[in-house]
Amino acid sequence: MAVVIHDVFANLLVRRFILDIENHWSNLLATVNFFSFARAKMRAIPTVQVALCDLLGRYTGQPIYLLLGGHSGDHFLVFE
Repeated sequence: MAVVIHDVFANLLVRRFILDIENHWSNLLATVNFFSFARAKMRAIPTVQVALCDLLGRYTGQPIYLLLGGHSGDHFLVFE
C-alpha cells in the first residue's frame, strides 16, 4: 500500500490544493479504476483521505471525527 501512495497517488496530490478532499478522492478512485488495481490497492484511498482530513482539521482547528461525520449516535452511556 505504501508503494501505491508514494509512486502513484503522490503524483496526484503534490502541488495541488490540499483541502480539496472531494476532488482528490475522485481522482484517486478514477486512477485506481483505470489501472484496475486489486482490492489491496483500493485500501490506500481511505488512508490518504484520512490524512487529508487530518490536515484539514489542523488547518481549521477542528477534531478529525467532526470532519468525518461527527458523533455517530448513542454509543455512550449517559448516567443521570
